Amino acid sequence: GPSTGGMMQPQTGWNAANVWTWSTGTFEPGKYQVEVRIRDGKHAGSDGSDVSLAAPFVLGSANRPPRVDVLFSDRPAPQYAGSWVRWTAMARDPEGDPLQYKFYLRGPSTRGFWIDQTGWGNNNRWTWRTDPWDVGISEVLVAVRDGKHAGPGGSDDYATATYSIINLNQPPAITGLASNVMSPQPIGAAIRWQASAIDPNGNPIYFRYWLNGPATGGMWRMVRDWSTDPTWIWYTSPADAGVSQIQVQVMDGQHTSPMGWDDDAGALFTVLRPNQPPALVSLKPDKASPQSAGTPVRWTAMASDPDREPVYFKFWLKGPSTGNAWRVVQDWSVKNQWTWASTGYDGGAYSVYAYARDGKHNPATAYDSALGAPFVLSPNQPPKVTALTPDKKSPQSAGTAVTWTAKAADANKDTMLYRFWLKGPATGEAWKVVQDWSTNSKWTWTSSGYDAGDYAVFVYVRDGRHKPETSYDGRIGASYQLTVNAPPKLTALTPDKKSPQSAGGTVKWTAAAIDANKDPILYQFWLRGPATGNAWRVVQDWSPKNQWTWTSAPTDGGMYRIFAFASDGKHAPPNSYDSAMGQDYQLLNALPINRVVVGRR
Repeated sequence: GPSTGGMMQPQTGWNAANVWTWSTGTFEPGKYQVEVRIRDGKHAGSDGSDVSLAAPFVLGSANRPPRVDVLFSDRPAPQYAGSWVRWTAMARDPEGDPLQYKFYLRGPSTRGFWIDQTGWGNNNRWTWRTDPWDVGISEVLVAVRDGKHAGPGGSDDYATATYSIINLNQPPAITGLASNVMSPQPIGAAIRWQASAIDPNGNPIYFRYWLNGPATGGMWRMVRDWSTDPTWIWYTSPADAGVSQIQVQVMDGQHTSPMGWDDDAGALFTVLRPNQPPALVSLKPDKASPQSAGTPVRWTAMASDPDREPVYFKFWLKGPSTGNAWRVVQDWSVKNQWTWASTGYDGGAYSVYAYARDGKHNPATAYDSALGAPFVLSPNQPPKVTALTPDKKSPQSAGTAVTWTAKAADANKDTMLYRFWLKGPATGEAWKVVQDWSTNSKWTWTSSGYDAGDYAVFVYVRDGRHKPETSYDGRIGASYQLTVNAPPKLTALTPDKKSPQSAGGTVKWTAAAIDANKDPILYQFWLRGPATGNAWRVVQDWSPKNQWTWTSAPTDGGMYRIFAFASDGKHAPPNSYDSAMGQDYQLLNALPINRVVVGRR
């Protein structure tokens, strides 16, 4: 062909392979003849062949890569951050092959790295949606390929363009507003206010000040018009006494009209008026006069302080209980209440006074304001106890429950409290409180069967308005005798069937006991043996029933011990007994039955 000068030119030596790959990269386009020669080495000479075959083949011209002609944007640089910039790439391919495009960006938003924005695609346009991160100089790159030259990650050609993004003009922002002295300040103080602000674009900043407070009638008033001076001096007067609001506004003249502003900030400031003393406005009791002597009365003093400072109170009392002399009953404190706790003997006419001060005018030995009120306590009579009676006449058997009832009267119908005392053998012949102060006028005396002897019972009565808790207003006593009480005694414990018996049956046990005082007797039955694991077990708890039926199982054979306890509830405690009796008993296991079958052969 053309590359061999029209002559046949060997491409391989003799070999056994019947396949040959033609690498056409270095061959010129044109018409070629491909010939294969075959021999077996037994017929033709060393350079000859036994047979040959030729075939024609045409090589076309080589495919050429595409080229980028131009990369341009739809709007000139610079543009403001936030603009959308459309980029278009123009490229051509000599053979008209389909092209693929990929756009890259490198700049402030990518930290100086090339970042793929589109991936490979057949669209030759890309819209760049800018934001504040893109402010500065950026580069846009477009890569192009036809898929027949560069590898999967490469491109056949590219082009770049430089573009700049700038910030929009930003309004100024206030960064601070402060005064040269701390709030509060007295009337007449000159207070210098200073604002600070920044403008991102470096434009001049203008400041304007407003005031809203007592001097402006609670309305906003401009006190300094627009100026580049960020300070304003407020010369206070008596009209400014109280809390005022100060506001500063800023602008750079490029965003809002002179009537508006770009940013503002405010602060509160207090101008002190001359300190005023507090004044008492009321002194009232929680109960109207008169009240019975001994009745608690809570007094409440109300005061106002124009400067809202803490107010201290002191309470005084004069009357019969103070010898008709003024006495401090509650010293200076912020507590505006005092509870008057009189006794039943304090009847008469009284005067109550409250003092008030804020600690900034008069000393502790004087007051800023005072207010008094009269009050009458009517005489109160102590209660009188009239009777102390038992519900069962003396004597009674020891262990018998006796309820004592006290009767008392109070002329003022006050609530009465009672305390009961006992002295005798059960208390070691010493007085003992058996029921402390309560409104219960009854006490139940629960003795035991061993407490026989002579006793004295006393009740104290008080209404809480005369004598303290350690004493009494009235008392009364009575004597009482408890006779000896003998505990019950078990006399027999018998089964209805003699021992031994076969296991699996029933045995009824009967306990017999006597009580000299004919008190009711309670019984408890116990069992120990093979069926209880040789441990004592209650098989019938305390009850008036003196019989217990023992039902055993066929496998319960063995020796057993049965016990009965007896108690009248007046001697031994609940977990013990007054009398006990036991007995041994044997159960026999049933003999096994073997069945014998006799047969013939």
